[in-house]
Amino acid sequence: MFKSASLATQGLTNPLALAKTAKAVVILVDGLGVDNLRFKPGHAPFLNRRASDSKSIDAVFPSTTASSITSLLTGLPVGEHGVVGYSVFDRAIGASLNMLTGWNASFEPTTYQPADSLAQMSIDLGVSAYSVGPAEYENSGFTQLNNRGSKYVPARSIAERFEAALVVLKRPEPAIVYLYIPELDQAAHAYGSESPQWLGKLEELDQETRIFIGSIDSKTSVVLTADHGIVNVYPEGQIFLDEIEAPEILHVGGDPRATFIYLKDFLARAELIGAYQHALGGHAYVCPQEELIDKGWFGASVSDRARSLMPDVFVLAKTKCAFYHRNFAKPQSLKMIGQHGSVSPAELKVPMLTWGNWA
Repeated sequence: MFKSASLATQGLTNPLALAKTAKAVVILVDGLGVDNLRFKPGHAPFLNRRASDSKSIDAVFPSTTASSITSLLTGLPVGEHGVVGYSVFDRAIGASLNMLTGWNASFEPTTYQPADSLAQMSIDLGVSAYSVGPAEYENSGFTQLNNRGSKYVPARSIAERFEAALVVLKRPEPAIVYLYIPELDQAAHAYGSESPQWLGKLEELDQETRIFIGSIDSKTSVVLTADHGIVNVYPEGQIFLDEIEAPEILHVGGDPRATFIYLKDFLARAELIGAYQHALGGHAYVCPQEELIDKGWFGASVSDRARSLMPDVFVLAKTKCAFYHRNFAKPQSLKMIGQHGSVSPAELKVPMLTWGNWA
């Protein structure tokens, strides 16, 4: 998406066939799947009217923020950029790594991902690149990982971020703006994507997007998309893997709907897969690493680095359930309602709403 938008500012052929535009805005709404947007369309009439004659696209697998946003902002599939999930286990150092919030001096983002960001590539083509988002993300490791080169414009609320983007767009030079909105995902995790709290954030997004689109000039084109959708999982849908008799586990990572199992003894993998398939029945796909790699779920090629951080076994939710191993899960994570990571259409299908020359 960002790659196509960047190329469109130069009038170059791009994967999404977006028309040439002097200024481009890519709005990323964290956690807004197509099903979530359509749930109660009256709460988002402006976005749903646009969605009625727009296409949807697929998020990457796993359908989690760390992997999906990195693909958006680097233009690389997961197997190449190596951000293979929310949390992983690095056998080389014997430690778990959080690929969204855990970047630090010992897990250095620019070393891990040396490739140029699409923002930097835009700058090299003579297009100014801006990121508009909450102030707390300005100097985060995740921003350094995938959006290097972009000028960060901090703004607190959804309304203030749209206003900040309008200020940037008034500058005369060609520009591409990445506008990040995390509030819907945050509300979904805490309260669910059908809650009054979530619907309130959706209404705010709808109103501010409408005002923004009405304020841009003819030189500006806009696309709104998401990194994944949300599935609500209530306590009765929680399944505890520690209750299944299986070989000893070294670490559990990933997301509750895309659970990563790292074994102490790789030779016991077939036994664990059999035990999980028997116990979980129709609730899960239980897959060895190489099966998903061979099927191309991470792209056409997978680097050795990416492969080394992937689990021995993936446990992917089929139904409205979430998997926890209480020897590894943080108690707070069991309170989350909104979930994602797996391969259901509700998690993978995200909107692609366009305005301006891209409409």
